[in-house]
Amino acid sequence: NTEKQDEAPPVTLQSRQAANPIVSMAKKLGLRTLAWISVYMLGYFDFSVAWMITPLLLSVMRDQWKKDKRNKLTAARESALSNEQAMIEARMNVEDLPSWVFFPDKERAEWVNSILKQLWPYVNDYVRHTLFNTVEPAVESALKAYKLTPFKFERERVFLGQVPPRITGIKV
Repeated sequence: NTEKQDEAPPVTLQSRQAANPIVSMAKKLGLRTLAWISVYMLGYFDFSVAWMITPLLLSVMRDQWKKDKRNKLTAARESALSNEQAMIEARMNVEDLPSWVFFPDKERAEWVNSILKQLWPYVNDYVRHTLFNTVEPAVESALKAYKLTPFKFERERVFLGQVPPRITGIKV
């Protein structure tokens, strides 16, 4: 037992992660030194102050834009990866929410969405047919009474898209 107590603790080598702060600090120091030397040289050769301030302002604005973009991406990832209800509850005080949030008078309408998804390719054809054969002649005849130029829908531009609308709830 005494031999085990006399043994020195095993030597552990510093990981690469522990060395990274030193390297990053050296890089920052080098970049700042380079910046100060370049500012000094600009002043030494009588360059305008605007040439020194403009890049500084642009770099500060760029850093702020990057930070804002990073925050937005983090929030988007958080919302995409988490449960929507849990995220809303985490950001809001649950006691402050009105009762209709917890006891909604709307019901889910997934069955309507599945029907819309199946019917959507045919809805576009039906709408085009209705517009060209019913609405267009009616509008054209109404405009002839006012002696306006002929009214026509552009055939290529009448398209409802490939993604059907989504119904989130139906009030009962």
